Amino acid sequence: MRLVFRLLVVDDNARGIEPVLLNLGEHLEAKGFELFRTVRPGADVDDVSEPSGKGRKYDLVMVDYDLGQGTNGADVLAGLRQSMEYTEMVFYSMAPPTDLYKKIAARGVQGVFVAEREGLLAVLRELADIVIGKAVDLTHTRGLAMAEVADIDALMTRTIRSALSGVITSCVEKQANRVRKKLKSDKERAVRKLVKGLEGGVLGVVDEPLFDSNHKWRAVRKLAECLTRVPEAELRTVECYDALLKKRNDLAHVRATEEKGVEVLRSAAATGEVGTVIDDAWMSTLRQELREHRKAIEVVCAAIESEFGDTGGQEKDREAKT
Repeated sequence: MRLVFRLLVVDDNARGIEPVLLNLGEHLEAKGFELFRTVRPGADVDDVSEPSGKGRKYDLVMVDYDLGQGTNGADVLAGLRQSMEYTEMVFYSMAPPTDLYKKIAARGVQGVFVAEREGLLAVLRELADIVIGKAVDLTHTRGLAMAEVADIDALMTRTIRSALSGVITSCVEKQANRVRKKLKSDKERAVRKLVKGLEGGVLGVVDEPLFDSNHKWRAVRKLAECLTRVPEAELRTVECYDALLKKRNDLAHVRATEEKGVEVLRSAAATGEVGTVIDDAWMSTLRQELREHRKAIEVVCAAIESEFGDTGGQEKDREAKT
């Protein structure tokens, strides 16, 4: 999942549960996710079904039992379950949960949570945490994999430093010189490629690895200064985008350490430094900052595209020439 939590609501009176949805949105905001709702009032849910049956379109589905005009929510739920096999679902009503269980059992629907309207918020928050937990677990798993690579890198760095600071035999010196020549050759080749690409202007290197995220942001920021109407507020939001990129890099090189018998994830650090603790609070802050910066950058990029993009910019040039 991305930083947007996608919720499908099937209810003919969704306004009646608006306070519940607002509270759920606040709960998700605190964890660094934005709630995006799709509301359907009744049985017409064909456009939200997923032919793949894998359930990747929504993170959570909630269906009311009484959808009005004799429409039974259990029937709708059965159809949605077929097209969203692995999506978490909640079936709710004013009726007792036992009645709801009977309704879905009669339709052979499995893997659905039930809730009374009065307790709906608690169930939704719990399920949202479960869905987010899966994403966090994935991130955590990736972090551990990155940590293993970072630990291996650190081990190799220490070994190289130790070997080249100790007894230098002729063989060690020979191998070190080979590494130096290879490194020099690789970097010179990369620089030549970069210089050749720049002969055609910045456009010649925008797809090169050396033209990294920081360079791209700096280019966008400079282009924004040429706008007729500069999006000042959004530019202020992303003044520290390079700091956010550093956090991203910290996450990419997280390492596991044991402190007082507890495993702690920390960012890789230079010799003599401790590194930043990567915990749930740090991840929540990072997700919030990513969302804020993405929204701001989208506004800036849209303004640049509108004024200077292929269509708008070229048409203005043609008009100016005529």
